[in-house]
Amino acid sequence: MSIDVLVNVTVKLCGFRSLLQLIATLPMPFRPTYFTVGERVRNKEASRIVDNPRFLEFVDERVERVSGCDLIGDKIRYGIFVEASRTVQKEPTHIGCSVIMRGAQWKPADYESLLRLLCNAPYIECADACMRAEWNHRHLCVKEFDRMSIQTTLGVDISAQLPGLYWWTVFSEELANRHQLDHGELVDFAEFSERWKIEDGEALYAYRLYKSPSDWYDNEGRVSSYLRLHSLFFSMARVQPIIDAAGTKDEFDVVVRPYRAGAIPWDCKKAPE
Repeated sequence: MSIDVLVNVTVKLCGFRSLLQLIATLPMPFRPTYFTVGERVRNKEASRIVDNPRFLEFVDERVERVSGCDLIGDKIRYGIFVEASRTVQKEPTHIGCSVIMRGAQWKPADYESLLRLLCNAPYIECADACMRAEWNHRHLCVKEFDRMSIQTTLGVDISAQLPGLYWWTVFSEELANRHQLDHGELVDFAEFSERWKIEDGEALYAYRLYKSPSDWYDNEGRVSSYLRLHSLFFSMARVQPIIDAAGTKDEFDVVVRPYRAGAIPWDCKKAPE
């Protein structure tokens, strides 16, 4: 059966170049083949990552522009994008990487291996791995009006709150301290937890909530209840009543604004209650 699994990682802007270089040198079968801007590779011969001078020039351009790209391999795609968080001057602070792994060839051990490899990136802030359906359940908001349907992503800006908990969730010690995460309580809640050390000496807290990514649905009630009761995490269940009560698009825009990307500058530590 073909399923979509996401592996996501967020690094500080100063780690942009290192993230691209790490991805380009991953072991097989995780290593991408082509670099491109957009989903389509227009000239495969000119877009091979193994063509080192061209790839390095591409990396230089992306870093200088602070602009996203895609690195594409067999049944795997690395989408690199400027993260939601901004300073009060509206300058980007982080780079995100969202990896889509398609097909029955991938197993839970592969997702975990890739997550661990990507967490060797310098200046990492957080990471996670889960089925796309789980991520959508936590963050995709759909609001129906008489003449329109609105879809928007909520709760992914780490300057405001910790986004959530998934099959695998990883936080840097710095980010955990910023949001006053109770590590001991989360260790008790998770099925498995570890403290990882990466190359730059940064400590990472890693939590696995259940054995397999497909177990998320059976655990949905337990996880949603935990998120709803802990305000340092974004909770769709917590904000859903005010979303449901919004009768117009203007009212909807007002109630979801604090949870949209870039709503709270990185310099500000207060998250919406």
